[in-house]
Amino acid sequence: MPAKVGNYDIVQSILEKFMDRIQKESAVKIYGAGKFAKTLCYFFDKNHINVEAFVVTNIQKNPTEILRRPVVEFAALKPAERTNIVVGFERSEDTKKITDFLLARQVKNIIMVSPNIINEIYCNFVIDENSVDSFCTQLAMKKKIIAYINDLEGEIIVQYLCAKGIQIDEICTDLTDFCFSIDIPVVPYGEISNRDRESFIILTMSNVYWQSRYINTLRKNGFENIILISDKLMKIMKRDYRTLIWEKMNQGFHLVDTENIENNFYVIEKGYGKERYRWRIAVWDRNLYKSSVLELVENGDMVEAYEKQFPGFYYLPYDEVPLYEVKDEGINIEVYMAKSHNDSKSQAVVLPNWIIPIQVGKALTDLQIAKVCDDVGDNISLKNVDYSEGTALYWVWKNTRGQDYIGVFHYRRQMAMGLDTLKKLKEFDVLLTIPTFVSKCIKDFFCEQYVLENDWTLMMRYIKEYAKEYYETALKYEKEKCFFPCNIFIMRRKHFDDLCQFIFQVLEKVDSYYKKLHMIRMDRYLGYLVENLLSIYLMHNAKRLKVVYTDMKYYQPIE
Repeated sequence: MPAKVGNYDIVQSILEKFMDRIQKESAVKIYGAGKFAKTLCYFFDKNHINVEAFVVTNIQKNPTEILRRPVVEFAALKPAERTNIVVGFERSEDTKKITDFLLARQVKNIIMVSPNIINEIYCNFVIDENSVDSFCTQLAMKKKIIAYINDLEGEIIVQYLCAKGIQIDEICTDLTDFCFSIDIPVVPYGEISNRDRESFIILTMSNVYWQSRYINTLRKNGFENIILISDKLMKIMKRDYRTLIWEKMNQGFHLVDTENIENNFYVIEKGYGKERYRWRIAVWDRNLYKSSVLELVENGDMVEAYEKQFPGFYYLPYDEVPLYEVKDEGINIEVYMAKSHNDSKSQAVVLPNWIIPIQVGKALTDLQIAKVCDDVGDNISLKNVDYSEGTALYWVWKNTRGQDYIGVFHYRRQMAMGLDTLKKLKEFDVLLTIPTFVSKCIKDFFCEQYVLENDWTLMMRYIKEYAKEYYETALKYEKEKCFFPCNIFIMRRKHFDDLCQFIFQVLEKVDSYYKKLHMIRMDRYLGYLVENLLSIYLMHNAKRLKVVYTDMKYYQPIE
């Protein structure tokens, strides 16, 4: 039985060594005449390796020709012909048995197929072209194509291939909530055995390693025409599909090629009047591909809704420089960069003097990783597991005074800036990072992903009771689709104090509610509510604040 694949790179290394060995020979023979022997021949043909013949133990039980090659009995081979024989079977014990048989007869240059690469070779119709266009050209020649999918990645790939003119005859899946309207028959996984064995099966999982996990199921059901999509082409297809769905609408959207974005997000941009706007889009927001949401974008309603929600909040262009080169321009500015002893390792960043690291959750550890800590003075450091960077926000509010501008960054999430960004900031009240657009309303997005619905209900209740002037705005906000993420901002000190008064008078009540229930959360739920209260504050005060935003400078974790 083939060894379980635990590491795709290791398997690929074994396969490469196997191919290097095969390619040293001018020609080879394949032992056997069954399904895997034919697969080997397909595989060798694809790689321009000359297969002379199939060798069998008993010619009477086999055809005389396979794939235009003769089938010969081993006993009929001349001594000089008993060489360069490739031995590989699905069952490793069969490979060993035939190898021992050949060794006993002094066969030279026996080439054994490792059981670890059986699955890879079985995918004899891997189309690993250098470009998507050549891949699609090859795919278009195949008849009866079934797409085998189990996730959003597969849905995107199928839509993309259809948009490129490929005819997908059936989709095999157990997913029940497709997020695109596409008229293709759907076959449950359990019924794959009833499909035409001559069909070509495309595996659309997120990378070749995950695709390979499905190969055994297909093989057991008699399918040989299995098509994998390389990781390289998969990434290109997903990127190109995003371009397709945004740019085909003719609404002026285009994808932004930027490194200043988190994993699993991308950025779109659109000019609107004299200004430019950008939005951060989650790759995994599967509802984005529903026709109802795409129509919202295509009709221009997305931009109109954003302008109504955050009027005048536009994108501030920059020619990026490292943050340490950004001077304070004579502004009395302090931005506190939250960091924790639990942080993942990331790229070391040289900071300017106006960015001050602050250790959050210091009351929860004896380790000290910053000169400024959130456990001194008036603080809520012990609540960091619920407030996240909100404990830094609270500490700065209660323990600092007098700045022209104040702000909060994270150790891995900051702002992308140019040399003149802070000079331009003098004209504005608030600088934010790029807003996020979600396909569902904001309340549903957060309640499904990050907080309990009861958390949201409590937030709204206490806004109504203790910050009633914000309540009507909050009711509108929860139905919108844009918010400013991650609690990253720089703002004039007077607005900062006003913001914190609003945020903490609400969250103290939410926190007290769970404390009375003796409920221990430790899931950063209050930090997520801070994120929303910040956006509610901005939305409510949009007409009196001058607000711009820049890209998020994100540093990938170091493994």
